[in-house]
Amino acid sequence: KSAIPPQKILKCNQLIEADIAAAAEQETADTEDDEEPHRTPTQRFNFDRYAASEVNTFNH
Repeated sequence: KSAIPPQKILKCNQLIEADIAAAAEQETADTEDDEEPHRTPTQRFNFDRYAASEVNTFNH
């Protein structure tokens, strides 16, 4: 197994942090406007795509 390059890990972490920040903003918007249905965690967080992209990247 080859080690995951640190820049790949950093990039993934940045993407995840950006998603969490966007989700937090959406959460605030949902709280302020109760007319709009709340989004489920699966809609807010799609971590599977990060895992899948890591597997694809490091298997080649």
